Amino acid sequence: MQGWLKEAYGKIVPFGVRQDIKGYTRRRQYKTLRSQVSIDGYSLKPYDDLHCIFIHIPKTAGISVCQALFGCLGGGHLTARTYQVIFGVECYKNYFKFAFVRNPWDRLVSAYVFLKKGGLTEQDKAWAHEYLDKFDSFQDFIMQGLTSADIYRILHFIPQWEYVVDKNGKVDVDFIGRFETLENDFEILGNRLGVSTNLLKINHSRKGDYRSY
Repeated sequence: MQGWLKEAYGKIVPFGVRQDIKGYTRRRQYKTLRSQVSIDGYSLKPYDDLHCIFIHIPKTAGISVCQALFGCLGGGHLTARTYQVIFGVECYKNYFKFAFVRNPWDRLVSAYVFLKKGGLTEQDKAWAHEYLDKFDSFQDFIMQGLTSADIYRILHFIPQWEYVVDKNGKVDVDFIGRFETLENDFEILGNRLGVSTNLLKINHSRKGDYRSY
């Protein structure tokens, strides 16, 4: 997709619809992930094995949760809507679906610091260069960057509710844990899924309280 067309697509087409399209156009790829682990560590096979679906909202300790429960990166940052396309309506309905959320201000600071440090992928670096390098500070980003519709194109800044709702805007998961009570909520999940494991901190972006920024 040409640059200008991709930019227009990202601005005009709502995030949820883009995720629906992604699910349909990549069905073969996702079918493969249901039986094996990709070269970069993603796999949906544990979801079928445990009859569950983890919706990984960026910057909510999702990598730690995935590695502890599944030993891989799961499906990445896919939405409830996308998973319904991948697994089908009945399978999605019957599987135990869960996600973690985080104080939105704390998540915003974490995402900003994470991307400014280069993120984890080349795409993260590209996003940071295109959308964040123009701002002199976090305060400048808050005052000017968050008013831009372009921010909605960056996975790490997309509102958390977008990841857990169906096409009608209704929450479509069975359990929502909180980053602030991560260890307790993870224990609940482990008991529910029959998995006994330790939760390690992975991809930790910063230290300090978000209010100090």
